[in-house]
Amino acid sequence: MLEVDWRTNIIDYILNERLFANKTEAEHIARRSKDYVLVRNKFYKRGSHLGVLMKCVSHEEGKSFLEEIHEGN
Repeated sequence: MLEVDWRTNIIDYILNERLFANKTEAEHIARRSKDYVLVRNKFYKRGSHLGVLMKCVSHEEGKSFLEEIHEGN
């Protein structure tokens, strides 16, 4: 099964203001995108305070990071 990267629709909206034809999904993406920002083509979520940016990664990257951590690398 091919999994769609969860970041794709939010990034597309931030860059191109492109939304789904489905009104409910379009509102969801527009509302959700306010919490995210692109900096030098890297995708971040704004932290709740102090301007902290948290890097957003794909599911594959996240799994890879967790495997490395658990292996002690």
